[in-house]
Amino acid sequence: MRLLQFLGMIAGFLSRFGKVGVILGFIAGNILLSYVSTGNTIQIIGLKEIIIASLGLLLIPKKVQINVADFFAKDLYLPVRCKL
Repeated sequence: MRLLQFLGMIAGFLSRFGKVGVILGFIAGNILLSYVSTGNTIQIIGLKEIIIASLGLLLIPKKVQINVADFFAKDLYLPVRCKL
């Protein structure tokens, strides 16, 4: 999981360049992380997975807004105590 967090952080730094910047940041982060961890440039995440994710990102129109808070429940997990 930490791998994807690191790659997401690098992709986020390049997000000011749009979707292409995010894709290039993810690829560059993958190459950098694989070089640091193994000493060579064998990719940790396969090329097929990167291409599929990149195409999925490019197919999302600009006008679609994704709010992450909508994916989580807004209910309280702890019960509220009532005075009797």
